[in-house]
Amino acid sequence: MNKYITFLLCVLLLTGCAREEQIVDDQNIVITSADLKDGEWNEVITNTAFGENKSPQLSWNAVDGAGCYAIIMIDPDGNNWLHWIEINIRQNDIPTGYSSNDKYIGPYPPAGTHHYIVYVYALKEPRNVTSARLDRGSNDIDLIMDELMEGENCLGYGIIEGTYTAR
Repeated sequence: MNKYITFLLCVLLLTGCAREEQIVDDQNIVITSADLKDGEWNEVITNTAFGENKSPQLSWNAVDGAGCYAIIMIDPDGNNWLHWIEINIRQNDIPTGYSSNDKYIGPYPPAGTHHYIVYVYALKEPRNVTSARLDRGSNDIDLIMDELMEGENCLGYGIIEGTYTAR
Protein backbone atom coordinates (compact mmCIF):
# COMPACT_ATOMS: atom_id res chain seq x y z
CA MET A 1 0.00 0.00 0.00
CA ASN A 2 1.49 3.31 -0.94
CA LYS A 3 2.24 6.01 1.63
CA TYR A 4 -0.59 8.26 0.43
CA ILE A 5 -3.31 5.64 1.01
CA THR A 6 -1.81 4.76 4.38
CA PHE A 7 -1.90 8.45 5.32
CA LEU A 8 -5.54 8.77 4.25
CA LEU A 9 -6.55 5.68 6.21
CA CYS A 10 -4.95 7.22 9.30
CA VAL A 11 -6.86 10.44 8.70
CA LEU A 12 -10.10 8.49 8.44
CA LEU A 13 -9.39 6.77 11.72
CA LEU A 14 -8.69 10.09 13.41
CA THR A 15 -11.71 11.90 11.95
CA GLY A 16 -14.19 9.25 13.01
CA CYS A 17 -15.35 7.57 9.80
CA ALA A 18 -13.66 4.32 10.73
CA ARG A 19 -14.74 4.11 14.37
CA GLU A 20 -15.77 0.60 15.34
CA GLU A 21 -19.19 1.70 16.57
CA GLN A 22 -19.93 3.31 13.21
CA ILE A 23 -18.86 0.58 10.80
CA VAL A 24 -17.88 -3.05 11.03
CA ASP A 25 -14.64 -2.81 9.05
CA ASP A 26 -12.30 0.10 8.39
CA GLN A 27 -13.12 -0.13 4.69
CA ASN A 28 -16.50 -1.79 4.26
CA ILE A 29 -17.46 -0.72 0.74
CA VAL A 30 -16.15 -2.84 -2.11
CA ILE A 31 -16.08 -0.88 -5.37
CA THR A 32 -15.84 -2.30 -8.86
CA SER A 33 -15.70 -0.57 -12.24
CA ALA A 34 -16.14 -1.82 -15.78
CA ASP A 35 -13.96 1.14 -16.77
CA LEU A 36 -10.94 -0.16 -14.86
CA LYS A 37 -9.00 -3.00 -16.47
CA ASP A 38 -5.75 -4.39 -15.07
CA GLY A 39 -5.28 -1.28 -12.93
CA GLU A 40 -5.70 1.17 -15.81
CA TRP A 41 -8.66 3.48 -16.35
CA ASN A 42 -10.44 3.21 -19.70
CA GLU A 43 -9.59 6.10 -22.00
CA VAL A 44 -13.30 6.99 -22.35
CA ILE A 45 -13.18 8.60 -18.88
CA THR A 46 -10.32 10.94 -19.81
CA ASN A 47 -10.57 14.59 -20.76
CA THR A 48 -8.08 14.17 -23.61
CA ALA A 49 -8.22 14.10 -27.40
CA PHE A 50 -8.55 10.31 -27.08
CA GLY A 51 -11.29 10.26 -24.40
CA GLU A 52 -14.89 11.37 -23.96
CA ASN A 53 -14.71 12.96 -20.47
CA LYS A 54 -17.30 10.53 -19.09
CA SER A 55 -17.32 9.64 -15.41
CA PRO A 56 -16.47 5.98 -14.85
CA GLN A 57 -19.00 3.25 -14.23
CA LEU A 58 -18.97 2.30 -10.55
CA SER A 59 -20.77 -0.33 -8.50
CA TRP A 60 -20.53 -0.94 -4.77
CA ASN A 61 -22.32 -2.81 -2.03
CA ALA A 62 -25.14 -0.98 -0.29
CA VAL A 63 -24.51 0.12 3.31
CA ASP A 64 -27.34 -0.21 5.85
CA GLY A 65 -28.56 3.18 7.03
CA ALA A 66 -26.98 5.15 4.20
CA GLY A 67 -29.19 7.97 2.97
CA CYS A 68 -26.82 8.71 0.11
CA TYR A 69 -23.30 8.21 -1.19
CA ALA A 70 -20.55 10.66 -2.12
CA ILE A 71 -17.82 10.12 -4.69
CA ILE A 72 -14.46 11.88 -4.82
CA MET A 73 -11.72 11.27 -7.40
CA ILE A 74 -8.29 12.77 -6.86
CA ASP A 75 -4.95 12.66 -8.60
CA PRO A 76 -2.32 12.58 -5.83
CA ASP A 77 0.43 12.82 -8.46
CA GLY A 78 -1.11 16.13 -9.56
CA ASN A 79 -0.93 17.79 -6.13
CA ASN A 80 -4.36 16.45 -5.06
CA TRP A 81 -6.04 17.54 -8.26
CA LEU A 82 -9.79 17.05 -7.79
CA HIS A 83 -11.43 15.40 -10.81
CA TRP A 84 -14.78 14.36 -9.37
CA ILE A 85 -17.01 15.32 -6.50
CA GLU A 86 -20.57 14.09 -6.48
CA ILE A 87 -22.69 14.08 -3.34
CA ASN A 88 -26.22 12.82 -2.76
CA ILE A 89 -26.08 9.77 -5.02
CA ARG A 90 -29.03 7.55 -4.14
CA GLN A 91 -28.04 4.33 -5.91
CA ASN A 92 -25.03 2.04 -5.66
CA ASP A 93 -24.54 1.32 -9.36
CA ILE A 94 -23.89 4.23 -11.69
CA PRO A 95 -23.24 3.99 -15.43
CA THR A 96 -20.37 5.45 -17.42
CA GLY A 97 -21.18 9.11 -17.99
CA TYR A 98 -23.44 9.44 -14.93
CA SER A 99 -22.00 12.76 -13.74
CA SER A 100 -22.26 16.13 -15.43
CA ASN A 101 -19.26 18.28 -16.34
CA ASP A 102 -19.84 20.56 -13.35
CA LYS A 103 -19.07 17.58 -11.08
CA TYR A 104 -16.61 15.56 -13.16
CA ILE A 105 -13.55 16.47 -15.23
CA GLY A 106 -11.75 13.38 -16.48
CA PRO A 107 -8.04 12.66 -16.11
CA TYR A 108 -5.68 14.63 -18.34
CA PRO A 109 -2.15 14.22 -17.00
CA PRO A 110 0.34 16.62 -18.59
CA ALA A 111 2.91 13.82 -18.96
CA GLY A 112 3.67 10.38 -17.66
CA THR A 113 1.51 8.08 -15.56
CA HIS A 114 -0.78 9.45 -12.86
CA HIS A 115 -2.80 7.59 -10.22
CA TYR A 116 -6.50 8.34 -9.88
CA ILE A 117 -8.10 7.35 -6.60
CA VAL A 118 -11.88 7.13 -6.29
CA TYR A 119 -13.44 7.20 -2.85
CA VAL A 120 -17.06 6.25 -2.20
CA TYR A 121 -18.50 7.32 1.15
CA ALA A 122 -21.77 6.04 2.63
CA LEU A 123 -23.39 8.99 4.37
CA LYS A 124 -26.39 9.28 6.64
CA GLU A 125 -27.29 12.51 4.85
CA PRO A 126 -25.80 14.76 2.16
CA ARG A 127 -23.34 17.47 3.14
CA ASN A 128 -22.39 20.72 1.46
CA VAL A 129 -18.64 20.57 0.80
CA THR A 130 -17.40 24.13 0.43
CA SER A 131 -13.66 23.37 0.49
CA ALA A 132 -13.58 21.26 -2.71
CA ARG A 133 -12.23 22.94 -5.85
CA LEU A 134 -13.02 20.87 -8.93
CA ASP A 135 -10.39 20.77 -11.67
CA ARG A 136 -7.72 22.32 -9.46
CA GLY A 137 -4.80 21.10 -7.42
CA SER A 138 -3.89 21.69 -3.78
CA ASN A 139 -7.23 20.41 -2.51
CA ASP A 140 -7.17 19.71 1.20
CA ILE A 141 -8.49 16.16 1.17
CA ASP A 142 -8.59 16.10 4.98
CA LEU A 143 -10.89 19.13 5.02
CA ILE A 144 -13.17 17.67 2.34
CA MET A 145 -13.45 14.45 4.36
CA ASP A 146 -14.10 16.39 7.57
CA GLU A 147 -16.98 18.23 5.88
CA LEU A 148 -18.51 14.97 4.63
CA MET A 149 -18.14 13.21 7.98
CA GLU A 150 -19.17 15.99 10.35
CA GLY A 151 -21.34 14.69 13.17
CA GLU A 152 -20.59 11.00 12.63
CA ASN A 153 -22.25 11.23 9.22
CA CYS A 154 -20.04 8.58 7.60
CA LEU A 155 -21.16 4.96 7.77
CA GLY A 156 -18.38 3.53 5.65
CA TYR A 157 -16.12 4.02 2.68
CA GLY A 158 -14.29 2.24 -0.09
CA ILE A 159 -11.43 2.99 -2.44
CA ILE A 160 -10.66 1.97 -6.01
CA GLU A 161 -7.52 3.14 -7.75
CA GLY A 162 -6.15 3.06 -11.26
CA THR A 163 -3.69 4.80 -13.50
CA TYR A 164 -3.79 6.67 -16.76
CA THR A 165 -0.74 7.46 -18.87
CA ALA A 166 -0.58 10.55 -21.05
CA ARG A 167 0.07 9.91 -24.72
